[in-house]
Amino acid sequence: MTGKLTLLHPLLFSIIIVIVPYTQYAGLIAPAQVVVPFIVICVLALFSYLIIKRIVKKADVASAVLSPLLIIFCNYGVLYEYISSLTNGIKIKGPVLILATLFILIILAVYIEKVLGAHEVTIKNVNKFFCVIAVALIIFNTFSITMQSIATAKVIEASGMPGITLPKQSGPLPDIYFVILDEYAAPSQMKNDFHYDMSPFVEHLSQKGIIGKRSRGSSLTEKIFSVG
Repeated sequence: MTGKLTLLHPLLFSIIIVIVPYTQYAGLIAPAQVVVPFIVICVLALFSYLIIKRIVKKADVASAVLSPLLIIFCNYGVLYEYISSLTNGIKIKGPVLILATLFILIILAVYIEKVLGAHEVTIKNVNKFFCVIAVALIIFNTFSITMQSIATAKVIEASGMPGITLPKQSGPLPDIYFVILDEYAAPSQMKNDFHYDMSPFVEHLSQKGIIGKRSRGSSLTEKIFSVG
């Protein structure tokens, strides 16, 4: 029985890969939205398991190899975001990311080599370890989802705001303009101080009717509000 249960941890990690992002938005998005990602990741995990099992010829070894692969390759974006936050504003993000990726791949290769040559008892202990970790993560995330859903429901109930119903729009929809209040140098200043000619850009705005011809001598900020 225990031997069969140790084969479940790739499936458990597949569930974790889906519910961890959902935990951040629990109570705000419908649980049904995670059904499709869950099916996709489970099918991918099963397909990978069958391929690895066919190569290594042992089910327990295939499980011990698959879970680390799922954890690493499905969390590459987390690694990228973490390195980006540490190297924000400097030019070494690329090299650091490459070195970190190579380091992880080397560790993964060494681990797989050790697992392929390990004794059956060692493989069983590895699978048990992954099962314990997977179950603990599922319990933690389930608790987080429950608490966050309860908190969100209380906030919505306390607000007492009825649902917003938008009126039906008849006829053609109006144009929507986003006005961004920002400071920008005038084309003359850009040309004199930075030797950059903005004439094609200004002409394009003028053809669109955003800039009036009488306002071409003023700053670009003023031109945006001077519709000819």
